[in-house]
Amino acid sequence: MPLKARKAREHLTPMASPSSSSLALVYDYIKVRILRLEYPPGMNLAEVDFVSALRVSRTPVREALIKLASEGLVELHQNRGAWVSEITLSDIRQFFEALDVAQRMVTRLAALRFNPAALQSLRMLAIDFDRNVEAGNISGMHEANFHFHAMIARNCGNSLVAEHYIRLLNIGTRISHLALTYENSSRGKGAETLGLENIGDEHRRMIEHIMSGEADKAEEVAKEHTVHFRQRVLNYVMSSEAAGIKIGE
Repeated sequence: MPLKARKAREHLTPMASPSSSSLALVYDYIKVRILRLEYPPGMNLAEVDFVSALRVSRTPVREALIKLASEGLVELHQNRGAWVSEITLSDIRQFFEALDVAQRMVTRLAALRFNPAALQSLRMLAIDFDRNVEAGNISGMHEANFHFHAMIARNCGNSLVAEHYIRLLNIGTRISHLALTYENSSRGKGAETLGLENIGDEHRRMIEHIMSGEADKAEEVAKEHTVHFRQRVLNYVMSSEAAGIKIGE
């Protein structure tokens, strides 16, 4: 290819800059650990630790923390740095009010605007969730569950609704981690698995109704899904092990 043509092609196909790849690295690194509660609510996120561990400059670390703050996972305090966002009872109440509306909306819209190209991915994510339930892999369950619902949102035909809902999924993953870890430790794997089988069944029913364009039924299952999630979290909040949630407003 002539030099002039090659330069023109390179100009039309921009490559990811080192800074953008560093941002993605830091962002994913911190976010995964927050969602898995490896970084618990209230933990200080010192920039210098990530600079050392990931061998990056402070700039992508700061950008990643700002992005995580915009998603509600990190709190930034002037002259005090960054901290993993606390989870309060007020947060939980507001979260479930918002989730009930958003989850019903995205699932209903997905049924009304069914995209056949997404069907196989939804089915595979539902299967992946079930496999992680059988294996007792809590982190794997949450990852598969997040991607399952995010796939529905991305096929609802409204990017603004989808963006809002996916932010709620991030918050919900942390809350759910607290509840499921409690269930796993206090009831044993058998009881936990029995309860989680209902989630897998609801996933399959959502797929069926979305695929069939049955918007009312799809919305109803989405509502059930939220109700059952809320009950699992309430069981945890009412337990003596709810150390990850602050009582204060």
